[in-house]
Amino acid sequence: MDQTQLMTNQFSNQKTNTQKYSLAEMRLKQDNPYRKIVRNAIPMSKGLKKFLKDSKNKKKDQEKLVEKKDLLTLFKKTCVNFYGPEKNFIVDDENKEVILELLAYFSRSDKFGKLVRNKSSLEKGILLFGPCGLGKSDLFEIFRRMGKFLASYGYMQMFFKSYTAKDLVNNKVELSKKANERPVGFAKADIERGNIYIDDVGTEPKFFAQEVIADVIQQRYIKSKQKPQKTFITSNNKPSELGDRYGKQVDDRLREMFNIIKWEGSSRRE
Repeated sequence: MDQTQLMTNQFSNQKTNTQKYSLAEMRLKQDNPYRKIVRNAIPMSKGLKKFLKDSKNKKKDQEKLVEKKDLLTLFKKTCVNFYGPEKNFIVDDENKEVILELLAYFSRSDKFGKLVRNKSSLEKGILLFGPCGLGKSDLFEIFRRMGKFLASYGYMQMFFKSYTAKDLVNNKVELSKKANERPVGFAKADIERGNIYIDDVGTEPKFFAQEVIADVIQQRYIKSKQKPQKTFITSNNKPSELGDRYGKQVDDRLREMFNIIKWEGSSRRE
């Protein structure tokens, strides 16, 4: 072993005795017992300052919107052959006001709110209620098709997922089963993200003692506080009847989450 390697091994086996050093004494020797280590911040470049300033002041990109008159044109086209060849969704005096009100809502028009029974807001969802047979479900199916078409061009103002209240209860039933007992292709209903429409609320059965729709409304209420999202509901029941069924807390949520609109008229079912 040469001398250099021998010295290296000797030093590597030595441990520094830190007890013989006193930080206070070292500071006194330097005539500054209160001296602290100061680390100077790296100065921010002008380019970075400008970027942060611009980012702070930059306005959010405005949502791409189709105007009400253009939505009305698309609506009329979507109504044609809705029920099959030469069987159209009919617009008349009994449903015209409701349709125009909802098109004003989806176009985010400041004219929206004429038919709303509580405090109207474009940031809320829609609760549309009225007797059986008026065409509530058909109307929202037309809106769903319009939303899907517009989304393909980058306009997301009418895009939503669609379920019936019974669908969500049945989905809950299947989720309670073991994975190998569920139907092929089963998928959990995505009710926590994005805008959704729930049809026939109030007609669904309970899941044992659990009110599934009440839970959905509560979950979406909480999620909407974290990230804006809207819920659309159609029902044959009055809001007060839904409140009686689902409880006082949900009853309060209905006014807070929804623009409540009553659709009056006679049944169109033959």
